[in-house]
Amino acid sequence: MRLDARSIDLIRQVVCTEAGSDTRVRLFGSRVDELAKGGDVDLLLEMTQAPPNAARLAALGERVASAADNVDRAERLGLVRGADEWFQMRALRNQMVHEYVEDPVVLHGALTAGRDFVPSLDFAVDALLGEAARRGWQ
Repeated sequence: MRLDARSIDLIRQVVCTEAGSDTRVRLFGSRVDELAKGGDVDLLLEMTQAPPNAARLAALGERVASAADNVDRAERLGLVRGADEWFQMRALRNQMVHEYVEDPVVLHGALTAGRDFVPSLDFAVDALLGEAARRGWQ
């Protein structure tokens, strides 16, 4: 596992505070491979009860759902241009973060694709800020 003791302690502390002391933390992804380079920290939290933010979502009239359900709902609410495009952006992000692109041609293509998504990201930010203002969350 490619995490230092300080990082492990910090993760445990934050998870205990935010998700409860009975939550089990599992590391997965590239950080488990001692020979891999870089990478973000992929964690799976195994919880015995609903997370604290679930109560907050319920109080706001929102529901806890999968990422796909949330993106589909965001599309229906006009918060993102399209769920399919959002998942393309997510796939590009995962490629850039997890595959450590070293081929200059592939990297150029990925960066160009990322640049092409900027208007959609701007749209989502504007829509989310507008929705927050509408709900009085400024």
